[in-house]
Amino acid sequence: MNLSTSGIEKNMIPTFADLDNDGDDDMIIGDYNGVLHYFTNTAGPGNTANFVLTAPQMTDLDGITIDVGLHAAPTLFDLDKDGDFDLIIGERNGNLNYYENKDTLLPKFTYVTDSLGFIQVNYFGTSIGMSFPRFFLNDMGETQLFTGGEHGNIEHYNTIDGNLSGNFNLVTNQVSNVNVGLRSTPALQDLNNDNNLDMIVGNKRGGLRVALGTGLSNTIEPAYEEFRFSVFPNPAADQFTIQLTGTMAIDFELLDLSGKIVRQESRNSNSTHQFDTSFLTSGMYLVKITSKSGTGTQPILIK
Repeated sequence: MNLSTSGIEKNMIPTFADLDNDGDDDMIIGDYNGVLHYFTNTAGPGNTANFVLTAPQMTDLDGITIDVGLHAAPTLFDLDKDGDFDLIIGERNGNLNYYENKDTLLPKFTYVTDSLGFIQVNYFGTSIGMSFPRFFLNDMGETQLFTGGEHGNIEHYNTIDGNLSGNFNLVTNQVSNVNVGLRSTPALQDLNNDNNLDMIVGNKRGGLRVALGTGLSNTIEPAYEEFRFSVFPNPAADQFTIQLTGTMAIDFELLDLSGKIVRQESRNSNSTHQFDTSFLTSGMYLVKITSKSGTGTQPILIK
């Protein structure tokens, strides 16, 4: 899909859900200018997505353009539990905008508030927030919120259900001690097929960091004490190198996104370790390293 000729501004942020109730996921993209663009998926269930730009600038139920100022970061989630996907939008100022969906067959969003949960994600006292919300259900079926921001942390909020006009409770302002530098952008998915949500966090530099979920009401925590290492080149073709912060022996696992281990071995003490990837099919994988210093996981793209 080529978006370069779509007329959409830079800093595109997509979110996906079946908005027209036809069995496949449609797409909304937020952009730098703070507006949204709606793409209908015409492919049908089980087919490769075919996104068609249906609304170059989305409007609400009253015909007013949905515009949050700058850096629109949309997400879709059934916040009011009425069976359809509502629209929540982060933005440059760090607040959350809430549009309720009034229709289960076609998206009809109506403005509710620009202060959902009275959340204000700001960067050390400045007016810059870059809120980036992601809602999910914990093991007890309770709605939870993770939101990234300019500060690089992931904030966790609860007491959301039945409290959409009130203050959400801040559980922690730094989930799993994750800080990725500037502009944290979380995504949640069960990556290793253990029935727990895992978290991938992007950042302004373009990197990704992975934190694996342990269960425990879907708290995202590294499985062990996490240590850092670098993987290069990334993307890789025939081989990649792991650079450690010191000389140490490691246990290495390479997993696909279904959680299947596609390569596993132990290496003697060294600060760099090279691995052959010529046998792999193209796609995203997870590099998992365990050593005396702990365990770390990083994504790698094989071309």
